[in-house]
Amino acid sequence: MESSTSMARARGAVSSRGRGVARGLVGALLLATVIGGARAGESAGTRPATTQAEPGRAVLERLARRMARVERIVAKLRYDRIQRIVGDRQRRFGTLYYRRKGERSLFAVRLDRLVIDGTLRRQDRTYIYDGRHLVERRPARKRMIKRRVEGPLALGVGRFPLPFVKDPERILARFRVRFVGAKDAKPHLVLEPHGDRDTELERMKLWYDPDRDLPVKIRTVDRSRNVSVVVLSEIELDAKMPDGIFSTTAPSPDWTVERPRSGGG
Repeated sequence: MESSTSMARARGAVSSRGRGVARGLVGALLLATVIGGARAGESAGTRPATTQAEPGRAVLERLARRMARVERIVAKLRYDRIQRIVGDRQRRFGTLYYRRKGERSLFAVRLDRLVIDGTLRRQDRTYIYDGRHLVERRPARKRMIKRRVEGPLALGVGRFPLPFVKDPERILARFRVRFVGAKDAKPHLVLEPHGDRDTELERMKLWYDPDRDLPVKIRTVDRSRNVSVVVLSEIELDAKMPDGIFSTTAPSPDWTVERPRSGGG
């Protein structure tokens, strides 16, 4: 009896963890669309790549100019989520897909592995943003959670950031941006909200590859002191993608589709 109760509690803990990460992943794609919020093809500005007065702004503009020339991205992804209050730490692995389609930026994150309590488990979940909807697909359960996103999105929504930059002015309006380029540290940006802004985030750090002008890592700390880290590797530009990776419709009629009222998860 005691053993059965313990197993039930363990399953409940894993389920609760999963729900928390799912909410963070939904927020991730919201945040990604905002950082990548400029219209496709728009220039991020004509400032030089380096300036003495505003090096943080200069780096943002450089990254934005690079993203304006990119049509598709495929990259390996590692996502770490640390909830300090409850002492929970999880690590997930998967693949990130990005595509520019007209004025929209499309994202998909397919997760296939999870490390929890030191144990590696297989997982099959995909989180998609197509410019209008946020979707979570769970093939094993034939279940889809589909949320419609209304209106402009605010930088700082969600806990699973994707580090693409396309609208520096929008970022600078909400965050103080500081460039860190010391010899003993990889070049990165530190972003902190202006005053008491309406954002869940307390601080972000964005690392980038100075040779390719592409982001490779982002770390956020929210107001509850939870930490999220996303690391991109094996970044391929204009790479081939699986058919239907950005689809937000159910694959077959026997799938269950849930439509929560809230757009932000």
